[in-house]
Amino acid sequence: MPKLKPRPKTSAAPRHNAESSSDDDGGAQPTGASLPPQIPGNVIRKLLAFSFLLLVLPILAYFASLRYLFVGSTASSAIVAVIVANCVLAAYVYAAWIEDGAAQHTATKRKLKVR
Repeated sequence: MPKLKPRPKTSAAPRHNAESSSDDDGGAQPTGASLPPQIPGNVIRKLLAFSFLLLVLPILAYFASLRYLFVGSTASSAIVAVIVANCVLAAYVYAAWIEDGAAQHTATKRKLKVR
């Protein structure tokens, strides 16, 4: 069994976080810099809506195309389901892109208004 080298001892004092304050109980209180970012409710609702659509629409498209469009052809119906799933994903990306552009546009307007 190989011998492990001992760790060198350091004389450095323990570092204290400047952004946290100490209380009577000795625990550190988080400040605004250490809080997690807040996600707006409309973003969560949009994510949940598109998640639901991504779950339901491809399955509906598969069974509808299997019964009415390609009677009995599972491969063709699966391709339709994949196309529908990709359309839902593309719609989500587009909606997020439009929302991000609108947020940047309003931020630019606010900066110009302040000046």
